[in-house]
Amino acid sequence: MSKRTERVADLIRREMADLLMRKLRDPRLGFVSVTGVEITSDLSSAKIWLSSLDGAEKRKEIVKVLTHAAPFLRH
Repeated sequence: MSKRTERVADLIRREMADLLMRKLRDPRLGFVSVTGVEITSDLSSAKIWLSSLDGAEKRKEIVKVLTHAAPFLRH
């Protein structure tokens, strides 16, 4: 990974964490943290890894909330 892709991945990680913490005010979300970001070398797409301390049932609800909020998070 080049320095630029690492910097962009770190910026995406920080911005996504800020969006989840401050902008997405859904009580079903609970405590979710961004654990990693993998970005392609041409910066066209990124994979974002999240973690949650909640149980399996709660994780399914978190996935539903994040799927519903995906357009907002992409924008």
